[in-house]
Amino acid sequence: MELAETKNIPAGEQLQVGRDVLRISIPYIIENVSRTVFFITDQIMLGYIGGKSAERALAAMSIAGPVTYTYQNLLHSFAVVTTAITARAYGEGKQDKINRAVSTIFFITLITGLLAVLIGLFLLARLPQLLAPLDDPLIGDTASLYLSVVMSCFIFDIFEGNFASILRACSNARTPMIFGVVANIINAILNYLLIFG
Repeated sequence: MELAETKNIPAGEQLQVGRDVLRISIPYIIENVSRTVFFITDQIMLGYIGGKSAERALAAMSIAGPVTYTYQNLLHSFAVVTTAITARAYGEGKQDKINRAVSTIFFITLITGLLAVLIGLFLLARLPQLLAPLDDPLIGDTASLYLSVVMSCFIFDIFEGNFASILRACSNARTPMIFGVVANIINAILNYLLIFG
């Protein structure tokens, strides 16, 4: 039944849906590519330190990186719900419903963000001590220090993810992309200054 109804959709409408999908998804793809490029650039910079320090730094990143990204993806699952709720209100054209959704999402993000920081600082930041090689405990110490810094700022990452999802749900994917790409460029510059400056 659903397939039969789909066949009756005019070709013009199908093309418009395809354009809308590309218009929203391509900026998101560009944003994610910029994150990947930043991560690779970060690794290259650490490699240029040279000597034992570079080996420890790269080993620490190989431990801390998966922990960070797993935790990040877990918490960004809230963004999926955020998108669904906001997109439905936007599709209905009800601005008051969008406003209520945004204020509720803000409160939930604040609570989950604070909990994420506490869990990250007091639990996950100690995890590298268990994963680091026994013959070089400094790797675990370095990874723990890195995670402590990252986890202390995690609330901002959750806010960015949820409110970027709100903008995408309201058919505005370019603004999160611009902010994301600019943030990654600034991040790379600061990394260079902190590593080599």
